[in-house]
Amino acid sequence: MNYMDIKNMLDRQQALRKKGTLTDGEIKSLVKEWHDRRTEAELDQATVNMELKAMAKKLQRYNVERLGEIPTEQEDCTMRVLVSQLGGCASVETREIKMAATEKLIRTLDVNLCAFMELNYNWSKVNSSANLASWVMEEE
Repeated sequence: MNYMDIKNMLDRQQALRKKGTLTDGEIKSLVKEWHDRRTEAELDQATVNMELKAMAKKLQRYNVERLGEIPTEQEDCTMRVLVSQLGGCASVETREIKMAATEKLIRTLDVNLCAFMELNYNWSKVNSSANLASWVMEEE
């Protein structure tokens, strides 16, 4: 595997683990997956260390305490607006995780209006029938 293959695999793993730091079981699973594909001799230790350090730094950003509470019941004559900077939605794995979390917020908090910024998605690369609505609540 080359550097980009390893980086893409780390990015996929990171997208799946944005919930916080990795558990010992997850680390063992990731190491097992890596070892199933190549030998230790094929790895450049400096590159691996650099990527692991960058991955740990990114994961640390997501491992934070909740700030405040939002009541689940909405008061009469009010409107709930969800504003989100999605960034990185070009990656299918990341997009699926972010849209699932967004759908959960919409249902849980009874959101009336959603505004999304910085999708980082090139709409010219897909069919004209594709749109943002197709990412959210497909059953509706």
